[in-house]
Amino acid sequence: MVNVEEYLQSHNIEYTQYEHPAVFTVEEAEEHCGHIPGMHCKNLFFRNKKKTRWILLVMPAKKPLDIKSFG
Repeated sequence: MVNVEEYLQSHNIEYTQYEHPAVFTVEEAEEHCGHIPGMHCKNLFFRNKKKTRWILLVMPAKKPLDIKSFG
């Protein structure tokens, strides 16, 4: 399997690579990644009580989420 960087290079696709430490909150992301252009998102990972269904929700970083309504 080809990694993303190899794929981009082999197809002459221009890109900019940004490096930063691991971040776990929107606040940490703003501190370390705020200079990176584009929409900043947060990833929320949910599961049901039976642990049989998993959901990954990706949404704008600063948008609040009412978890009860989402459920």
